[in-house]
Amino acid sequence: MEIYKKRLGLLRENMRKNQIDICVILNSDTHLNEYLPEHYQAIKWLCGFDGSAGTLVVTHDYAGLWTDGRYFEQALRQLPSDVVLEKQSATQNYKQQLAKLSGKIGIDFSILPFAAYKELCALLNPDSLVDCDCIGEIWDERPERVANAIYAHNPDIARDISRAQKLHDVRAKMQQMGAEWHFISSLDDIAWITNLRGSDILYNPVFFAFLLLSKNEAQLFLNIQSLPQSLQKELHDDGFELLPYKSAQDALGTLKEKRVLVDRITARAAKTLQQNGNKLHEELAPSTLQKACKSEAVVAQIQNAMIRDGIALCRFFAWLEGALLGEALDECDIDTHLTAFRAEMEHYVGNSFATIAGFGANGALPHYQAKRGACAKLVGDNLLLLDSGAQYLDGTTDITRVVPVGEPSEAQRRDYTLVLQAHIAIAQARFPDKIAMPLLDSIARAPLWQHGLDYAHGTGHGVGYFLNVHEGPQSLSLNAPISPRTRVHAGMVTSIEPGIYREGQWGIRLENLVVAVPSAHAGFLEFVPLTLCPFEPRLIVRAMLTQAQREWLNAYHARVWELLAPHLSGDVRGWLEKRVEEI
Repeated sequence: MEIYKKRLGLLRENMRKNQIDICVILNSDTHLNEYLPEHYQAIKWLCGFDGSAGTLVVTHDYAGLWTDGRYFEQALRQLPSDVVLEKQSATQNYKQQLAKLSGKIGIDFSILPFAAYKELCALLNPDSLVDCDCIGEIWDERPERVANAIYAHNPDIARDISRAQKLHDVRAKMQQMGAEWHFISSLDDIAWITNLRGSDILYNPVFFAFLLLSKNEAQLFLNIQSLPQSLQKELHDDGFELLPYKSAQDALGTLKEKRVLVDRITARAAKTLQQNGNKLHEELAPSTLQKACKSEAVVAQIQNAMIRDGIALCRFFAWLEGALLGEALDECDIDTHLTAFRAEMEHYVGNSFATIAGFGANGALPHYQAKRGACAKLVGDNLLLLDSGAQYLDGTTDITRVVPVGEPSEAQRRDYTLVLQAHIAIAQARFPDKIAMPLLDSIARAPLWQHGLDYAHGTGHGVGYFLNVHEGPQSLSLNAPISPRTRVHAGMVTSIEPGIYREGQWGIRLENLVVAVPSAHAGFLEFVPLTLCPFEPRLIVRAMLTQAQREWLNAYHARVWELLAPHLSGDVRGWLEKRVEEI
C-alpha cells in the first residue's frame, strides 16, 4: 500500500502547483465507456480500487472513494487505509460532498459526462470548476491508448441492414428532430452504424472513433491505419470521410451557430460546441434505440449463438460435476475451463465480461472477481455462483447459474427457490408496449419483498448484438429514470437477474437473457427466453412453487432440451436430461 501513499502525495503536490483545492478523479474516458482501457484507469493506479464504478475525491488532507453497494466489500479489501470508503446511494454521492467543500475543483472535462457537469454547475459555482488532468501530469509510465485492427461485421453472419441504410435512417431521424448536425462519441453506436467491430476495449468489440454527421457529410474520426484498404474503400463508397482520430475536437470547433444533436457526450466536447454559438439538442441518439430494437433476423442469429453457448455450458457443467468428485478446484480454475469450452464453439471471439466465479462467501459479492493466488478452493458444502458470458460473431451472451458443491442446506435451497420465483415472476409477465422498463422491476422483487429480502443491483440491463454486454437505453432497475428513454420496445434483448446475498455465507443470482415480443393481447409485450441452460433441480424446493411457476419452468426446460439435446451425446446429454425432467 506504500505505493498508493506515494502517488497520492504526488497528486497533492501537483494540486498545490496548479492551485487546485479539490481534485475529482473519474472512472471514465473520452467516450464514457463502462470498461476502461489501462490508459484511463487512474483510480486503480492511484489507490488500487479496480471496480467499474467509482469516483475519487482528494483534498490536501482527505481522500474518499465513492462507489455503490455492488462494490462496498471489494473497496474495503482494496483501498489503502488513508482512503475512505464513501457509500454511494440514490440520494448521496460525490456531487453532494463537493457542495459542502470550498475552493477550486480540478476535474478532467474530457472524461466528465456533460450531464454530470450540468449537475455540478447547479450545485456549485461554475467558476469553481477547473478543466485539468491532474493525473496525466504525474503518471510517468501511463499505458498508451490502443488502436487495434478494425474489421467488418461479416454480413453473411450478421444478417443486419447495411451501413448505408443505417446512415440514411439516422439522418431521417435527425431531420425529424430538426438537427443540422449530430455528434456521436459512444463507441457501440459508431460500431453499429458502420457495421464495423474492433478490440480497443476489453470485452466490448468496439474501436476508438468519433462520428460527425450532417445531411450530406459523415466524418468518421479514427485510427485510419487500423482499417484495411478494402474497408477504407467500402466506407468511402458508402459516404464516409475518414479523418484522424485526434482531429475530432478541432472539427467540433469549426461548427458555428448550428443545431447539434448530442447524447452521451463529455463536458469538453459540449463546451467546445457551445462556445461557437451552437445550440445543443440533447436527446436519445437515434442509433441507440435502433440498435436496441433487434429485427427478427438478428434475434434468430442471437438464438443460434445461444444454442452454441448452451452446448458449451452443458459440456462445462457435466465436466464440473465429475471434476468436483476428484480434483481440488478453485474459482480461477472454473473461469479457465469454462472459457476453454466456449472457445471450442464456432464464431467465438472472446468473453463478454470478466467471469464472476464466487464460492461460498465470495458469491455474496455481486461483482466479485477471483484472482490467481488469492481465490477460494471449492471444498466443503456451499454454493458456487457463476456469472459469465461470451462474444460470438452472431451474438452476445450473459448468464448466471448457481451450482451446489457438496450437500446444499435447506436455507440455501429456500433462497434459491425464492430467487427462481423472482426470476419467473418477471419472465412470465405481460406489460404494455413502451412502458418505462424501470416500472417492471418491482414485479421481480415482489416475491423477495414478501420475505423482507432485496438486492442492491438492478434486475436487468440491455444487451447488444455482438456489441456491449451492457447496452442502453432500456434498464430494468428501480434506480433508472422513468422517461421516454427507458421504454420497452419489441426486439429489445434484456437480462433478468434477481438475487439473494447472505454476507459471509453465500450468494444466489439466476440470469437469463430474454427478448421482448408482442403478446397475444394487442398493445402488450412479453418476454421470450433466449438463454438455454437448465436451472438446478437439486436446489429447488418444489413445494414452494405454484402451478403457474411449475408450468413456466417445465416449458423452459422443454425448450432447452429441444434445442440442445440434438447436439449432445454421452455423459453430457445424460447430465442435461436429469436437469430438465418435469417438476
